[in-house]
Amino acid sequence: MHRLLEFVAAECAAPVPVPVRTSTGATWVTRGDLIWQLEPWMPGQPDLTDEISTERLVAAVQTLAAWHTAAAKYVPTEAGGV
Repeated sequence: MHRLLEFVAAECAAPVPVPVRTSTGATWVTRGDLIWQLEPWMPGQPDLTDEISTERLVAAVQTLAAWHTAAAKYVPTEAGGV
């Protein structure tokens, strides 16, 4: 999943919360039974209105379509590269 997020972030302009790599290049760390990952804080503001404008809805669907279009190009490799 982390490699897919990296690929999509490189392929499209949609904001993607790509996990931050550690100094060893890992995208997660384990401590005991817990697995931790860290993503950057994404830009934007919460929409607290009850009404959604047509323009915002169109922008949201276009962003989602761009994400899916980029993700459809992803081919995972056995070695784990993108």
